[in-house]
Amino acid sequence: MLNQDQYSEPLRELQNLQRFLQDYQYKLQNEDLRSKVLSLLPAIGMLRKLGQSLVPEHDSMSARDRILKYFRLYPMTVISGDEIFLVSGIQEYARRIRELRRDFGWHIMSGVTTLEYGSVEYGSAIENIVGTMSPSDYILTTDIQNKESAYLNNVALDLRKRQSGGKQKILDFLLSNVGKAVSGETLRYIANDSKEWARRVRELRTEDGWDIRTKHNGSPDLPVGMYVLVSDVQSDVVKRDVPKVLRNKVVRRDNQTCTTCGWNKRNSARGDFRFLEVHHEVPLHQGGSNDIDNLTTLCNRCHDRIHKHDYT
Repeated sequence: MLNQDQYSEPLRELQNLQRFLQDYQYKLQNEDLRSKVLSLLPAIGMLRKLGQSLVPEHDSMSARDRILKYFRLYPMTVISGDEIFLVSGIQEYARRIRELRRDFGWHIMSGVTTLEYGSVEYGSAIENIVGTMSPSDYILTTDIQNKESAYLNNVALDLRKRQSGGKQKILDFLLSNVGKAVSGETLRYIANDSKEWARRVRELRTEDGWDIRTKHNGSPDLPVGMYVLVSDVQSDVVKRDVPKVLRNKVVRRDNQTCTTCGWNKRNSARGDFRFLEVHHEVPLHQGGSNDIDNLTTLCNRCHDRIHKHDYT
């Protein structure tokens, strides 16, 4: 709730906007199209000032400070880019969000990353929240700041520049930070913003024997959207690779559809980054084989749900 002093400025900005719109009514009736558009431009700045004035103590705060204050008022809430534009008063708000995440250690996930990440990693408690996010949305997953963010950023930048593949870069970063929680946004950055980054992390965990955990895969105390490599000791590798020819046979047999939830490319929503994988119904380490009758087609979300039980 705003006190009287904090209320006076938003009210003043609102009155300015109202007077402008009243004057604009004449232009709306009497001017040509371009004149109407050009005459309306000042309203954008007025609306921006009104949005800025809603954040208490805004005079002494930078745009980045206003953005952070707004996120911290509404943690675990999907915030749209339009909201941040109004609160910050700048068009480059996405850059300020990256700074908050990269340089100051605030765990702000973008809609793009959550879509690639897959709602299964979050667990059912907030699956509906992240499932509604669009690429231009953001969410502050925890109000705990990572004080080592500057150091982690330097390491991530160095790895990003290397010529090795995204999967190896991710592993190298995790090995250099064993026992430390690192964000999915950082791993995505290291993998050169590849939308395959989440799949590579899962491969490291489920196929290559690295004990990588998330909040809902073995470490319930972790903030949402964070990963931790528990040990630098690799367990026995379970080679789950299915030859490409055999994989194609299985997917065709299953009509290119997940046999659990029925998802396929034909019925996928726009912005759905899911893909199909082949799963061993009887795991190899339990005596299963690559026989076609032991293989089934799953989308990556259902595949994750199955492998999540390795930690429960």
